[in-house]
Amino acid sequence: MDVQMLSEIIWDAEVTNLNLERDKFAIIERALMYGRAEHIQWVHNHYSPEDVASVVRLSSNLDERTANYWSIRLHIPREEIKCFSKSSAII
Repeated sequence: MDVQMLSEIIWDAEVTNLNLERDKFAIIERALMYGRAEHIQWVHNHYSPEDVASVVRLSSNLDERTANYWSIRLHIPREEIKCFSKSSAII
């Protein structure tokens, strides 16, 4: 695991305590949202396209811009992406 690289996108947890399998959802989610090209490459080297697509579909933390980009890249219909189904409350 590249501790230095992951610590750039995971600043609120001890990176050395991460388990690549157990914590893959959070790692992929952070890379998609905050990562640079080298973070994305790292994700592609360590996780399957299905793992990445699953995060895009199920994350409620992705912002719409990130989700839209990855939905286009991975050919995922917007209707299948959780963050697009959030209702916007006007207060």
